[in-house]
Amino acid sequence: MDARIFREEPMGLKDTLLSISLLDRIAYQPERNLLFLNFQGLKLLTPKDAQDVQAAVERKCQEIGHRVNTIVNYDGFEIMEPAMDAYAEVVKHMSEHYYARITRYSTSAFLRNKLGAAISSRGLAPHIYETQAEAEAAI
Repeated sequence: MDARIFREEPMGLKDTLLSISLLDRIAYQPERNLLFLNFQGLKLLTPKDAQDVQAAVERKCQEIGHRVNTIVNYDGFEIMEPAMDAYAEVVKHMSEHYYARITRYSTSAFLRNKLGAAISSRGLAPHIYETQAEAEAAI
């Protein structure tokens, strides 16, 4: 029996039932040389969470063996302050070593502003599009 049912705090069932593994969030289309990162609903709470993202995406990029065009879906993405700097460093590292071009999108104006500022402070293009179609057109 799951010990969470005996605790007073919430069980976190929503996160457990709706979670998608990092590896399942990464798709590559070789005919377009396009890496699609589906970070929809992903929550980064700690710097380790950011490092886990880097490890998973970097592994896929190493398998591919060359720079890839990348689109990142940030709809419903949540990043807590403790993870922000670490994640911005992940974006910088991946951009410098594995991505040919990168576009991002999110319908959240708050996230576009918050994440855009963190990315910009590392000398990277901060623009985050509002729709997937806009992000794809920019590649």
